[in-house]
Amino acid sequence: MMLDSLMWALGRGSGLTGFALLTLALLLGVVAISGRALFGVPRFAWQSMHRDAALVSVALVVVHVIALLLDPYAQLTITDVVLPFRAEADTFWVGLGTVAFDVLVALAVTGLARRRIGPRVFHSIHLATYALWPVAAAHAIGSGSDVNGWAAVVTVIGIGGGAWICSLVLKARSAAWRGGLQPLPARRLPDTSERTMR
Repeated sequence: MMLDSLMWALGRGSGLTGFALLTLALLLGVVAISGRALFGVPRFAWQSMHRDAALVSVALVVVHVIALLLDPYAQLTITDVVLPFRAEADTFWVGLGTVAFDVLVALAVTGLARRRIGPRVFHSIHLATYALWPVAAAHAIGSGSDVNGWAAVVTVIGIGGGAWICSLVLKARSAAWRGGLQPLPARRLPDTSERTMR
């Protein structure tokens, strides 16, 4: 019985903390791609903090999933963790969690393999983060049987932070659409006009 309570607390705590860190990682990522030093901190430092927060959030979500697999109340199976909308209880909300987990794992794997897959593929896949966050937020609200007290505070801060992040991204995109961002200069190609055939 005590082990069941421990798994219940560990599952909920790690899930909410993972969500909070995911929000932080998203915010740090937006700051890092802005290309500017903020508060005197250079861009590479923001990128490093973004990666660290993202990796810790992935680790916490893995703990969340393992704890729920061991929690008899949750009644999850390995299939429920991999294939969305298969769980017997709270099918929709748990399914959203499965979708978020699958996307998070894909992002973590491609993030670790960034040099092998190349920057274009990495950035294309990384855009899924903006879809991952609201799905994770909906999962936290819908499947959390205990979203009150400190859990509610974490969820509200996470959702508020995510909304703020979305506003920053939209503002940056809108500036780009209005021509506020200058394109990179074109690369000069070598001049071959003076070459002669012999």
